[in-house]
Amino acid sequence: MTESTVDFETAFEALPGSFLILQPNIPHYTILAISDELLRITARERQQVVGKSIFEVYPENPGATTATGPSNLRTSLELVVQYKKPDQMPVVRYDVPGADGVFEARYWSANSKPVLDETGEVLYIITHTVDVTDQIKAEKRGSALRKIEKTYALFMQAPMAVCIVTGPENVVELANEGFLRLLGRTPDIIGKPLFESLPEAKTQGFPELLDQVRKTGEPFYATEFPATLHIHGKEELRYYNFVYQPYYENPGDTVAAGVFSVAHEVTEQVLARKQIEESEARFRSLAQNSPDVITRHGKDYKYLYASPRIEKYTGIPAADFPGKSYRELGLPEALCALFDAHLAYVFQNQTLHTLEYAMPNDKGYIHSRMVPECNEAGEVVSVLVLSTDIWERKRAEEALRQLSGQLLAANAEIGAANKELAAANDQLKRTNADLDNFIYTASHDLKAPIMNIEGLLQALLRALPPESLVSNRAQRIVSLMHESVERFKKTIVNLTEVVKLQKEHNGEAAPVDFLEVVGEVMLDLEPMIQSSGAQIKVDVADYPAIRFSEKNLRSLIYNLLSNGIKYCSPERMPRVRISFESTPEYHILTITDNGLGIEPEGVEQLFTMFKRFHDHVEGSGIGLYMVKKMVDNAGGKIEVESQAGQGTTFKVYIPR
Repeated sequence: MTESTVDFETAFEALPGSFLILQPNIPHYTILAISDELLRITARERQQVVGKSIFEVYPENPGATTATGPSNLRTSLELVVQYKKPDQMPVVRYDVPGADGVFEARYWSANSKPVLDETGEVLYIITHTVDVTDQIKAEKRGSALRKIEKTYALFMQAPMAVCIVTGPENVVELANEGFLRLLGRTPDIIGKPLFESLPEAKTQGFPELLDQVRKTGEPFYATEFPATLHIHGKEELRYYNFVYQPYYENPGDTVAAGVFSVAHEVTEQVLARKQIEESEARFRSLAQNSPDVITRHGKDYKYLYASPRIEKYTGIPAADFPGKSYRELGLPEALCALFDAHLAYVFQNQTLHTLEYAMPNDKGYIHSRMVPECNEAGEVVSVLVLSTDIWERKRAEEALRQLSGQLLAANAEIGAANKELAAANDQLKRTNADLDNFIYTASHDLKAPIMNIEGLLQALLRALPPESLVSNRAQRIVSLMHESVERFKKTIVNLTEVVKLQKEHNGEAAPVDFLEVVGEVMLDLEPMIQSSGAQIKVDVADYPAIRFSEKNLRSLIYNLLSNGIKYCSPERMPRVRISFESTPEYHILTITDNGLGIEPEGVEQLFTMFKRFHDHVEGSGIGLYMVKKMVDNAGGKIEVESQAGQGTTFKVYIPR
């Protein structure tokens, strides 16, 4: 070789970088030359590489299902040969086996360029690769760190009181603002044993509960747990609902390092329930000792309560009345029809009502005042009836009528008769005033709605001998009673929301960040989304400012999105798409799902209160009614397209 001749093979091998020269022999792509740096990076010797297929030297990792490097490289080389132009590959994972045959995860950026002969055919392929493994791993570590930071932020901002304690000393590792506020403490408790900062709780069973959860790995749930704590300088009795959950530091740990707790104070609810119980006790005492007959009737007109004095007029013990109708008790049909008509009037008109009637067999002449009892939503849930025997008053009225006739016939004696009549009228007014005071006083003490039955049921169950509740029949009856109370409570809550909505009209309209509201709703629904495997697609690229009640918009999106997940088809994964567009007149929110859908004839009834089309999942039948009410109140409209077995599309038109 002369001084002017260049050894290109040696020069290629010494190039600063990772290079390959490949033969364009599809599908082998035999390696003709390789740079020293690439040999070093991949831990290979030149005699192990040259003359072999690139896919033989660098095979696919059978254990890496997400590694697409070999297939992407093959595609890139085919493009170079086919189009005779360079090709740049995206960053791919292409694992490289080490000297021991164990694959190591690697990430590469590569480009390939054809070398053409005089006829324009591909003579060689030069491939340049860059190992970007360190960069990719750094990015992944950063992503994981950001995820941890986000989780920590959510933990600290949680609306519930949340805390983590570790070890037998129950050292406070983390405590959010809600936990500190709940106990009336400052962040100084973090890093210290919990009961060093909360000594008064040490003798109230809390250390034993924490030890039990940490040692057994079994969670502990408490409802209305009483605790006397020193808060803001004074000792206070408070009640809490809380969960103690075993906390494991690392995945796969079998021994809990500590306890994760979530707590919520329910002192106000407990005290309110006790007030209801005391009010009910006062009512019972009043009714038991009243000279009048006091009864209470439900919406089915059946007796909820009857005072002992009712036996005098009916001959039936008071204990036989609750849960039965007039006819079931054998009362005369005429009397049953009378009661039905007047109770119906009170339930429908929500107003006090009176009636008078004669009891059979001359057992008295009754004056009844029917007082509607309403829940917080203003709906009549029961009617209190106070019945007074006015037989003597009726006789007095008859006597007054006779006296009045005599006075008209004898003008000479009219003065004395007027005085007697005035006195009698005064007495009647006082009697009526006393009755009114009694009724309104009783009504005031009876404001607690029928929902206090739940508390009474719990008290009854605690009072009964445990052996009386062992049988399947007893347990079934108790279960049915609890279910009835829960259904009633849910109905009251739903109707309360309807009335509140009607009173509030459409709420205070203000500029709303639509995507932010959607994000918050999806966060609220995260457990449902995770458990159902639902895929939620938010197809909103750009949108103008929306003027709407933020609370109502949140409720609207929550109802429509949760329905799309809840009423999913068992035959496919639930998918919900949220999109947004604007016209000169409306902002249009569209939510489409692939759920069960309904028949076309059912669409007109979809927004009817309590109307349900699918009963296999829990629901109240009131959500869509409220959605339409909110949209109507805001001057908008809502349209529905649905096909049974295919899915449903809701379009909400919000005025601009």
